[in-house]
Amino acid sequence: MKKQLRKKRGRNYLTRSNRIFIGPKEHHFLEMEKTLTGYWAKPLWNVKECPLLTDEWKRTGRTLYWESFQNEFIKTEMKYYLAQKLLLGQLTLSTVYELNGYVIHKFGDFINNYFPHLKTIIDIPKYKLEMNWRTYLQSQNVQTLRTLKAWVRVKQNENRDAEYTSRSGTMTFISKFYDFYLDFYDERDEFEKDIWDVRKLNIPFNSSKYEVKINFTRVPFQFRDLLKRYVKLRLFSQQSIKFNTVTNNLSNIVRFLEFINSSYPEWRDLRDLSRKDIEKYLQYLRETPMGGTTRNNIHQAPSSNHHIQKCMNTLNSFIEIIQRVDWIEAPTILVNRLIFSEDKPTRNYTIKDEIGHIPDNIWNEVILHIDQFPKQYVPIILVMEASGFRTCDVLSLNLDCLLETDNGWWLVGDQKKVMYKDHKVPISVEIAHAILAQKKLVEEQLTKNENPLSLLFPVCKGPRKGSPVTARTISQNLNVLVQKCNILDPNGNLYWFNNHAFRHRYGVTLINNGMDITIVQQLMAHSSPEMTAVYAKILRETKRKEWEKARANGAFPSIRLSQDGRIVHANLDEQAIENGIELEWIRHNFDSIRLDHGICIKSPKMPCEFLKQTLDPPCIKNSCKSFHVDQTFISYYEDQINKMENDIESYKKTNRIRSIELTQAKLHRYMGILHGLHNNPGIFGLEKSRREFMGIERETRNEDG
Repeated sequence: MKKQLRKKRGRNYLTRSNRIFIGPKEHHFLEMEKTLTGYWAKPLWNVKECPLLTDEWKRTGRTLYWESFQNEFIKTEMKYYLAQKLLLGQLTLSTVYELNGYVIHKFGDFINNYFPHLKTIIDIPKYKLEMNWRTYLQSQNVQTLRTLKAWVRVKQNENRDAEYTSRSGTMTFISKFYDFYLDFYDERDEFEKDIWDVRKLNIPFNSSKYEVKINFTRVPFQFRDLLKRYVKLRLFSQQSIKFNTVTNNLSNIVRFLEFINSSYPEWRDLRDLSRKDIEKYLQYLRETPMGGTTRNNIHQAPSSNHHIQKCMNTLNSFIEIIQRVDWIEAPTILVNRLIFSEDKPTRNYTIKDEIGHIPDNIWNEVILHIDQFPKQYVPIILVMEASGFRTCDVLSLNLDCLLETDNGWWLVGDQKKVMYKDHKVPISVEIAHAILAQKKLVEEQLTKNENPLSLLFPVCKGPRKGSPVTARTISQNLNVLVQKCNILDPNGNLYWFNNHAFRHRYGVTLINNGMDITIVQQLMAHSSPEMTAVYAKILRETKRKEWEKARANGAFPSIRLSQDGRIVHANLDEQAIENGIELEWIRHNFDSIRLDHGICIKSPKMPCEFLKQTLDPPCIKNSCKSFHVDQTFISYYEDQINKMENDIESYKKTNRIRSIELTQAKLHRYMGILHGLHNNPGIFGLEKSRREFMGIERETRNEDG
């Protein structure tokens, strides 16, 4: 039988150049034989005899009867698939013997009746397998669809329960079985496949999301190679796009290529694309729901301006790039004559008084009902709230993310979005102890091989064992808690949790308690103060006026605002303790960015364009937007101004005209800074117009008033 199993079998995939055979080879058979020994080789799998048996299963007598498979080829593939998944901890005994035991026996009967001579499961196209499997299940009165309920957000302030259908477990199990062997037997380069696994591409990606595949199977065949080359160009050669945005961009381009394929099925490239085709496509976008016409999607809302804008921007970039690199499939008409600016409708922005942070009363409700939140996820939301880290950065923390110093505990982790390594923020003793307890729990539940990334928050069982907990899991469980405990927003509606709101809460809390914006910028690893300044917008206009009045009176930063806008006096030491921020840490960070003549708030990940200039302090000479000063530098500037005035007097005596001109220009700049320091008790830097406008733009802006 082993020799019979080695008989050549597999699928031929037709490509542009040749026919590629995909199927089991000698080493695949050897791998199967190596695994299917002992218990796994038996014709009956009794769970009581399983080497992976756990205490909870000792009272149960579940058995898989492999004689139901008359096709030895498919039986071997199914046994190897299940054994591998069980041994790797990607499937549990409960899933295999209880939930899928019935499906496995039914599948054996299905193969006997529909495909008795099949040599390997991938000998037939997946769509054909699923179609026949569905027909068979329906003939057996087994459901192939299930109705689910989901609490979805329709608009910013409107949530509703929605029903939608999804494939049943009997369908998804066979789909995953097929995909396993399609990948197991396919040894081509990843870029030649129709489905790319980002884990094999050696590029950064957000591992806290489910999506790890780039799927080209929906792309019309004649355009598939073109789109693969385009994605590869942008991901690797140009590095102008990240994996996390590829899937969205890809779906928009696929939508266009499907439209072209339905209009011109004979086309093999886009050379004949015309302006008239773009106009027809725009009409198609306006008339087609955003979720598509055939996909089972609960978001079947009509196309919005934002949706059309994204589709056209993506298409514009696609055509522009393939024309720029002079690919033969590119349209002969230039992109600016195909797509006009008016084809991209302006998005309707709604200006809100507040950014989406989690208010204190909502967070207090969560803490009050924390016992009803899944206990394995409690440390995650506590760290999210206490650190200000993005969700993906919290979920990617490793086991050794804690640092204890004389100043207390620090949380250390990478900020992936801004590519900032080992960012540190101070945390309280309570949060540090929660992290230490989580570390101990993970080390007890998983071995180093089972947790290869040394994650602090890994999935401990199931198909994603050893991978990070997903961001979606956290938000879904938070919103389940909202429904269960009836947590309401100020309008009386159920509150809607967004994971990023935890980061906003962190910034808002610091700003509301009077912390200086440059310190908040450092804590949140923002690359510019403008990003941090967004959190100041939570204050209403009346609160803002009171804040500015307090600053003018020299109260900043020794004041803070209560939620109703009243000024509450507090010293910096008290604020530091209440915020969990060590005063010594703040002073240390100010010292680390302190220069002789001011403070540099440039992010360490950004290069300094004036670094090589040494004759004159370049940050002052070039009006660097990252350069700021405070009143601690007054004596420095007074001394420098006095020295320059003396130098000018000396130059006048020797008639050194050029030296006088250069020194007077420098003197003018220093006097401007000193004047600002005397009139601004806080942090003094370039005014907004000088930071945001350059050259002729600044001059035009000044002329316009």
